Amino acid sequence: MNICIVGAGWYGCHIASSLLKQGHDVVIFEKSKSTISGASKKNQNRLHLGFHYPRNHETRVQSKNGFNWFIEHYGQLCSYVDENIYAVAKKDSYIDFETFKLIMEGTKLDFTEIERSEFLKRGLNPDVIEGAILCQEMVINNSIATKYFDDILSKHLKLDTYVDLKNEAVIKSLKDNFDYIIDCTWGTSGTLQDEEIFYEPCVYFYYKTQKEKRIAITVMDGEFCSLYPYYDDIYTLTSVKNTPLGQFSSINDAIVELNNVKQNRTLVSEKRDKFEEEIKSFYPNFNNEFEFVGPEFSMKTKIKSSTDYRGCFVKKTDKLISIFSGKIDTLYIAEKKIQEIISREN
Repeated sequence: MNICIVGAGWYGCHIASSLLKQGHDVVIFEKSKSTISGASKKNQNRLHLGFHYPRNHETRVQSKNGFNWFIEHYGQLCSYVDENIYAVAKKDSYIDFETFKLIMEGTKLDFTEIERSEFLKRGLNPDVIEGAILCQEMVINNSIATKYFDDILSKHLKLDTYVDLKNEAVIKSLKDNFDYIIDCTWGTSGTLQDEEIFYEPCVYFYYKTQKEKRIAITVMDGEFCSLYPYYDDIYTLTSVKNTPLGQFSSINDAIVELNNVKQNRTLVSEKRDKFEEEIKSFYPNFNNEFEFVGPEFSMKTKIKSSTDYRGCFVKKTDKLISIFSGKIDTLYIAEKKIQEIISREN
C-alpha cells in the first residue's frame, strides 16, 4: 500500500516505522525541520504508568499497558527517575490519599508509601500533604528520539513541508496519490471536527539543578503542580491551574492567544511567580535547589471529559485515518487500530 502520514511526532514516526516493516510504501510530511519537534517534544516527556489518572480507569489501564510496550520498543530512549513522588494534597484534591491508594492497588500498580516521618527528609511539607508514594516511571529523551527517527526514516521524510488537511484540493490530491492518508497532527488539522475537542495554549518553565539524584514531585489530584526531569540537569515545572492560557474551540484563536502571551513579558513573569509559589507550598526548598532557566510555550489538544480522559482513539473517513493521540504510551493502540483497518479492507 502507498500511505502518507501527516505529522512526524511520536505517533507519526512510530506508525511510519511500523508500516515500513510491514512492506508498505510510506511518506511522512512534517512542517518542522526535524522529527519530534512539536507537541511531542514540548511537554514533560514523562512515560506514564497510570498514577496520574486516578479518575479515569481507561486512561490508567492504557498507560499501564503502554508503559511496558514502550520500554520494549524504545527503552534505549528512556531512563528511570531516581525518586518519583506522587503526593496527595490535604486540601482541594478531588480524592483523598486512601482512595488514591485503593485505586492504584486495584489497577495492580506497584508503589511504596512514604512514611510521614520521612516527609521533611525528602523536602515535602507535611502541613499541606496528606500522603505520598514512590513509584517507578521514566523520562523519554526526545533529543535522542529525534536523531533516531531522523536517521531510520530519512528516506521517507519530507521535512519543512506543511500539508493543509483543511484544504479540499489538498485532500483530493492526496487521495489521488495515496491509498491512505494518516493524520497524526493531534487534532490540529481539523479532521476530528465531530469530536468535542478544544485547544489549550500553554506556558510552563524550565529550571536547572545541581542535585545528584533525579527527583520528580507530582501533586494530586486536581489543579496542582508537577516538577519533572527533562534532560541532564534541566527540569520542567508545570501547573494544572496556571499552565493553560485558555481553552479555544478554534485552533487559530488558540495560536493567536499563544503568540500574544509570548510577547507579554509581564504576564509571563506573573505566571512564573504563581508557579513558584505553588511548588514551594509543597516543596519549600525549591528556590534553593532549582535555578530558573526560561519559559516554554506549547499547544495541547484535549477531549472534553469530566473524568480526565486522555486516551487514544482512531477514526476513519474514506481514505483518511485520523488519530487522536492520548499519552505517549498509547502508541500501541493507534498502531493496532491502523493495522486492523488496513487488514480488513485489503
